[in-house]
Amino acid sequence: MAAPSFQLLTSPQRWIAGIPANFENVMQADTRHWQQFMPRLRGIKNRLGGHLVSASVYQPSENGLFNPFAPVQKWAGVEVETGEALPEGMHTLLIPAGEYAVFRYQGLPSGASSFFKAVFSESLPQAGLLIDSRPHFELLPPGYSATDPNAEEEVWVPVMRM
Repeated sequence: MAAPSFQLLTSPQRWIAGIPANFENVMQADTRHWQQFMPRLRGIKNRLGGHLVSASVYQPSENGLFNPFAPVQKWAGVEVETGEALPEGMHTLLIPAGEYAVFRYQGLPSGASSFFKAVFSESLPQAGLLIDSRPHFELLPPGYSATDPNAEEEVWVPVMRM
């Protein structure tokens, strides 16, 4: 796979309302939190936009560098105006403002590992970028289906310059 291309964008602060799940590492992640979240989506009143948000909060490594094999908290959610007035059982994640490398991924989730390997080992290093410790997130458009091989999503990776 060739190094995926990206745009550098500055994201404003974002509030995510949803359901988190903790995993030993991203390879162990499953979709149970999405199965809990989707039936409750209509109860979120202060939603922004029509997309879904899949966020990942990685445990920092001892040296402060990104480790894709570290414990991770995965979120199934949506962007909201504020972290207030949420249905019972929903939680909030505040994603701080900052610079992101934004990629487009098309395909099944099962094929994403080679895409992410190329992002982390080729695209970002070749551009002189390091992965920052802020949450990573994907924006899933309305109608997104994880079973559609043509499904597209925006992948937002927090970065800082070397």
